[in-house]
Amino acid sequence: MRKLIASFEIISGVFFIFSVLLMVWSKVSESYLSLNTTATIQFQYGWAEGWVTLMGIAAYALLNLLGGIFLWRNKKIGFFISIIIQLLQLILVQMTSFLYFFSSIVGLILMASQTGLKATATFGFYSAISMQPQPVAETFVGINIVALAFLIALVMMLRRL
Repeated sequence: MRKLIASFEIISGVFFIFSVLLMVWSKVSESYLSLNTTATIQFQYGWAEGWVTLMGIAAYALLNLLGGIFLWRNKKIGFFISIIIQLLQLILVQMTSFLYFFSSIVGLILMASQTGLKATATFGFYSAISMQPQPVAETFVGINIVALAFLIALVMMLRRL
């Protein structure tokens, strides 16, 4: 289980780093930047916010990569970093004025909304944090069951170290 979690984190880290480099390389000179693979970075609210968002994604990418490498090597710091990564992915929120979502490779999301409970699967790499007003089809709060399972496994493995 440790190497499975580490593999997910390493792959996620490499993908997010590649995405950040691609965003910077392909659109750095434009006043509006949008790439629909991992996250949407929009400089329409100003350059500072766009670069802060971009650096946040880069930090998350680095966290995934380092966490995965150290976890693969069975280092204690790898367990702590991986726990932080799973905590970041654990809760999802979508409202008209707030959006928070992180997912790496695969997720099983149990969502509670005004229409009831439902489950959905995510595949891919996603990150979004926004406090800007946005149109949403549905307001929900969710929990990533895969992140929860990985978090429990990591805590149990860490206790045995």
